[in-house]
Amino acid sequence: MKKHIGVDTLPRMAEKRMAGFGGAHPAWGEFAVNSKHLLKDGAPWMPIMGEFHYSRYPEAQWEESIRKMIAGGVTLIATYVFWIHHEEVRGEFDWSGQRNLRRFIELCAAYKLPLFLRIGPWCHGEVRNGGFPDWLVAEDIAHRSNDPVYMEHVERLWTEIRSQVQGLLFKDGGPVLGIQLENEYGHAGGLNGEAGKAHMLALKELAIRLGLEAPFYTSTGWGNGVVVEGETLPVLGGYADAPWTRNVEPLKPTVEYLIRPVFLDSDIGTDLVKPLSPGEYSYDVRTQPYLTAELGGGIQVTGHRRPLLAADDTEALAFTKLASGANLLGYYMYHGGTNPAGKLTTLQESRATGYPNDVPELSYDFQAPIREYGQISAAYRHLKRLGLFAADFGQGLAATACIFPADSSQSPEDPDALRYSLRIGEDGAGYVFAGNYQRFAPMAAKHGLELAVSLPGGDTCRFPAVNLPGQSFLFMPLRMRLGAEVLLHTANVQPLCRVGGDGMPDVYVFFALDGNRPEYRYAREGIASISHKGGEAISGNDTWTVRLNEGATRQITVITTAAGETVHVVTLNRLDAANAWKQQSAAGGEHLVLCGGDWVSIRQGTAQVSSRSASFDMALYPSSAVTVAEGAAELTQIGSHAAAHPAFADFKVRFPQVQPKLTVRETEAAADGSKTYLLELDSDPFAGEAVQDCFLRLDFLGDRADFLINGAKAADWFYNGETWEIGLRRFADRLSGAELKVMVYPLRASDPIYMDMPPRFPADGSPLCALVQAEAAVEYASVLELRND
Repeated sequence: MKKHIGVDTLPRMAEKRMAGFGGAHPAWGEFAVNSKHLLKDGAPWMPIMGEFHYSRYPEAQWEESIRKMIAGGVTLIATYVFWIHHEEVRGEFDWSGQRNLRRFIELCAAYKLPLFLRIGPWCHGEVRNGGFPDWLVAEDIAHRSNDPVYMEHVERLWTEIRSQVQGLLFKDGGPVLGIQLENEYGHAGGLNGEAGKAHMLALKELAIRLGLEAPFYTSTGWGNGVVVEGETLPVLGGYADAPWTRNVEPLKPTVEYLIRPVFLDSDIGTDLVKPLSPGEYSYDVRTQPYLTAELGGGIQVTGHRRPLLAADDTEALAFTKLASGANLLGYYMYHGGTNPAGKLTTLQESRATGYPNDVPELSYDFQAPIREYGQISAAYRHLKRLGLFAADFGQGLAATACIFPADSSQSPEDPDALRYSLRIGEDGAGYVFAGNYQRFAPMAAKHGLELAVSLPGGDTCRFPAVNLPGQSFLFMPLRMRLGAEVLLHTANVQPLCRVGGDGMPDVYVFFALDGNRPEYRYAREGIASISHKGGEAISGNDTWTVRLNEGATRQITVITTAAGETVHVVTLNRLDAANAWKQQSAAGGEHLVLCGGDWVSIRQGTAQVSSRSASFDMALYPSSAVTVAEGAAELTQIGSHAAAHPAFADFKVRFPQVQPKLTVRETEAAADGSKTYLLELDSDPFAGEAVQDCFLRLDFLGDRADFLINGAKAADWFYNGETWEIGLRRFADRLSGAELKVMVYPLRASDPIYMDMPPRFPADGSPLCALVQAEAAVEYASVLELRND
């Protein structure tokens, strides 16, 4: 398959800044926005935003979670302030414990993470009444309007929020960079047209009058959501599935995996409004940047629909939005959580409260990159590939225009046509995106795909052939600068990140899709020599071509320029790229870390490494000495640092093994068909010095299950075919001598529930209700320190 993209004119990216947005403070620098992208200190800025609801997670673990988010590439946090979580009882505000908004913002400030506050007053977020307290819902007023009584209540709430953020706003040197007003307004409730704009303007005016000031104000723009141009920036979204859909039939392949210039998820919030056709906006999309705030980092399960996402489902969705021109990837959710206990009622969305969906009373896991109990998931590792890229190369990508070839597939049900685009800057550099992924629809492999880009002036850049298997995706560099002297014309690999500094060489890291022989085509000018191990390097009249061995990983190419500059190019496979992390040494140099465990930087030179396995391998490049700073880990270097050609430093990490045994005993079934199981651990899993957490891993067959500690419900789960995990660390002070129970509720073949992974029912039609398997799995952790050799 051959594809050609012609560029008639290179884009001019010098955009006039949008009036009414932005700000500057010595502690944070300057922020602004134009019609294409955000700016930081005058340069294009492509942040990665992760949604994390502080009130759905234990306060004691917020800091650890923020570190995990940073390690995953998140550079901006978003959070809802749910009204019902703070004023469930009228006039009684609660900002304590995991509701301590001020403490959460202070932690964001400590880690230099800008924050977008989504202050409602209506939020949704699968919360009871969309976040409205019951007492407010009961009032005979026009909610979500300029009704004077309603606006008085909003003013009371926002006055309280203002007291929590006092001194922490951007103008004060704090991290609150943006404020979202309302949510899905005009799409899922609220008013449309001029009345809707009048309400949004009234909310913004109230926020400013109360002192809730920020450089950016946003509003959700999908599905005809109300955006007041010049006053609120639109933020958009897209999800891999639609569990709020009212039926229980399989969904058609979604358009969200198409590379296209239509910035709309027409399925978001269709539980509360009829679907709209793509392209229905309340604003002119040509004048606004393409920013997302609800790009599905996972998906919620509902009582009647139980989707189960693969990590590639999530990464391919984000890839598609980048390929379609997005300049902010905002994941909802990035971090799962658990609904707090209510004072009067439970706090989840439910049909009993007039909403179309039943969701778990407690669990808000969301299949997020960071799960309900802080587990780092496969989706986290996959999205980290994009997060690392955005941190190092996002400035250049944000400054590009998006070109959509006329023959790029626009049908989610077409397995044969290619989905592709070009993002190109005014200097002729950019990236070609090739997508071949569709959830629940087989895609034909594109073998020997040859792409070419013709630039103004007659130059044609031809990419090495690439094999694009079914259900794969890749973006490849075009005229990419590696250091000051090396020009990479094209390659059939994807950029990952850059490391080096403090006397170390510049290292550029790429990865290849399985089934491909990585090939790089460099401009000949300025290159004195290229050395490598494996493969071949061919010097032509105008180019150097480097072809590496298919399937190999951790391949290092050293390029020496005529000016004496040295550039290292590291090529990984896709798995190693998912296991890649970055870490500064104590001396300041930055290293690439390949680690099967979870590597989370604590500070310069120090990181916490954790794993479910008692031993695992890790590798560093450039090589570095590593020591155990805290904890019971044992660290052994494998092989020698000395080598004729640069190489990774390899290590093995071992922990003292802890194997708590979990016994299960079934009690009598209840009259409703539910079954109760007693669980007992033979020892304290937290007695080991190296143990950070212990997870119950439960496989059950049934509609749903509850976990109880001394008769009190502590966790719950809707069956979707996935193993249910419960982190015991947050309950550690309640476990000694406690009675632990799991209650499983029956699932019948006739129950109106759609499942991606339905169980097999008995031939006699009897319901499923059983705890099939249970085990306890510990998570080990230790602190390592590294320094440059």
